[in-house]
Amino acid sequence: MTDLNDNICKRYIKMITNIVILSLIICISLAFWIMSMTASTYYGNLRPISPWRWLFSVVVPVLIISNGLKKKSLDHSGALGGLVVGFILTIANFSFFTSLLMFFLSSSKLTKWKGEMKKRLDSEYKEGGQRNWIQVFCNGAVPTELALLYMIENGPGEIPVDFSKQYSAS
Repeated sequence: MTDLNDNICKRYIKMITNIVILSLIICISLAFWIMSMTASTYYGNLRPISPWRWLFSVVVPVLIISNGLKKKSLDHSGALGGLVVGFILTIANFSFFTSLLMFFLSSSKLTKWKGEMKKRLDSEYKEGGQRNWIQVFCNGAVPTELALLYMIENGPGEIPVDFSKQYSAS
């Protein structure tokens, strides 16, 4: 009977933890939205970012990172670095986010592919291929910098490809 109670208690704690984390994520995204509304009101020429975009930019990288931690594709420092890179790329443009997502998924699969053979060939081979913050920033620093430059020049959001009017964004 105590095993059943322990199991119920663990499930309850996990459920409460998920609710608290989701509540914090919603609060963070709303705080970012309020800051963008304040900045757009103060400066006048900025488009405010929608609250849905803020929410998506916070929730989706957190979900991807938690999945990466569960599958041991990331260590804790890599998760923090991935959260920063994922947030900036997602808030800048959904195309940047899609590129990052496909890179992360494909590289995670390819890292684990033929792991036994890699282990025999390389004495430094790390089981599971966990990425740390150095690998995250080596692969994500340039796209993050380009996303920041994109946001400075055009603001966050998607712009249709039009070389005559939006040359740098296209």
